[in-house]
Amino acid sequence: MKPDFLTKGYTQWFYFRIKNTRAGKPYKFNIINLVKPDSQFNHGMKPLLYSEIDAERSNIGWLREGTDICYFQNSIKRKGAYHYFTLTWTVTFKHDFDTCYFAHSYPYGLTDLNRYLNKLEADPRTNIHF
Repeated sequence: MKPDFLTKGYTQWFYFRIKNTRAGKPYKFNIINLVKPDSQFNHGMKPLLYSEIDAERSNIGWLREGTDICYFQNSIKRKGAYHYFTLTWTVTFKHDFDTCYFAHSYPYGLTDLNRYLNKLEADPRTNIHF
C-alpha cells in the first residue's frame, strides 16, 4: 500500500477492488504495511464491502463485513527500530462474477462533494458564504 497523500509515510487507509468473485469460497486478505500500533479492527470494527451485484439488484450500499479480523505487529521492519502491522480478514462472497470494493472508511468521492456543494448553493442561508 502506498503512503497516504501529504504524509510522512503514513499508511492506514485502503480502498481497492476485486473482480470475478466466486460465491461460497472464503477469500483471505492481508495488508502488511500499516503503521499504527493499534486499530479499531481489534475492537470490533470490520472492513467496508460494496458489491456491485447487491447494489444493482437490491439497492444495498456499503456494509461492514468480514470474519477472523485481526490487526497485529508483523516481522517486517520499517525505517528506524519500528515494525509494520498487518490487517487480515476473511470474506465469503455471495455472488459469482461480482465486482466488490473494500475500504477502511466510507468513501467520499467527487460526486458526493458536488451534491453537497449544490445543496449549499441552493440554500439562501448558506450560498452567501461561498
